Amino acid sequence: MQHNDEILRNVIKPARRAFFKSLGGLGLGAAAGGILFTDAPRLKAQTAAIQDTANQIFTAALVAEDLATTFYYNGLVGAVITDPALAGPGGTAVAPSAAGNVPNVDYLRAALSQEISHANLLRAVANLGSGAATDPYQTFYFPAGTFATLSSFVGILEALEAAFIGAYLTAVREFSTLAVQTSSSVPDGPFGGPYSAAQLEYFAQVAASIMGVEAEHRVLGGVILNENQPNNFYYEQTDGLLSVYNGPNSAVAALTPFLTPSTGPAYSLATALAGAAIVGLASTGNPPAYHAASLTASPNPIPVQPGQDGATTISWSAPSATAIQVRVNSPSGGLLTEYGNIGSMATGVWVTDGTIFYLQDASTGNPTAASNTLATVTVHLQTS
Repeated sequence: MQHNDEILRNVIKPARRAFFKSLGGLGLGAAAGGILFTDAPRLKAQTAAIQDTANQIFTAALVAEDLATTFYYNGLVGAVITDPALAGPGGTAVAPSAAGNVPNVDYLRAALSQEISHANLLRAVANLGSGAATDPYQTFYFPAGTFATLSSFVGILEALEAAFIGAYLTAVREFSTLAVQTSSSVPDGPFGGPYSAAQLEYFAQVAASIMGVEAEHRVLGGVILNENQPNNFYYEQTDGLLSVYNGPNSAVAALTPFLTPSTGPAYSLATALAGAAIVGLASTGNPPAYHAASLTASPNPIPVQPGQDGATTISWSAPSATAIQVRVNSPSGGLLTEYGNIGSMATGVWVTDGTIFYLQDASTGNPTAASNTLATVTVHLQTS
């Protein structure tokens, strides 16, 4: 498990300055300025471009999801919940008053549960521990007044969600780049890695699916505040982020103030997770299904008469490839087919017992190299 100072290494202040630029109109600008330029610890500047690893991306995203969990929980139990646009005077998250707005409260309750679900997924995929107790940060800091008034709360909500959206958009690009740089000979790895190209492409899809939910949160924050046009973007934005973990324009740099005691009052992740069982609201759905590279034969075994050869249909799926070859008995053996990354092909009546088919990545380089083998299948005959 990485220590807190490792999470923040190679980070400097410009990204935080950009992040808080939008907070000036919230009555929090002065406080934010103090955080950025006086009280925050000085962090080591990055002198060279360092590409994020997959687990660095997961770690930064986990910190963001824990931050979001803590934020939404305290909005649901803080003074802001009694605003008429939420639970109303005298109301609570689980018992809004007649003067409150139940759908708005449910937006926040669902958002809390969704952020917890995202964190659980990230923790498992990157093998970052069995529970939140081992997460890098257990306490988060918010400017004074964040949970006191609706305008302050939603202002922070929109700023945070903009950063989360930018982080996951950037993660999509970074995971895709890592997939391209990973040899097709690297097999699917366990939780924590090393990861195959297909797994890295899948992580890009997962990041996009989480980003879509964060975009919903941003818009629903505007709905709660009764903004004229909460869905005001043609396209979601990267919010000035160029990386997720490393560098001055990373998501880690942007979120550093919320990890810094001088920002404002401290709020506990453990308290938020314990209380979420009461105030959270369940949602539906699961992350996208992962489909590893596969090569199958049907039928297998092939029913034949004694002394006869058989015929079968070879089917393949290779998410990490753009083109494939299926070869017989070795990576450079006879070519059965050259096709796209999903398909099937029938053989003739020439398959013998123990014939091996090789699924080769033909996207780049030498498709007949052993290092480009994505999967194999051995076919047997069964005499009747």
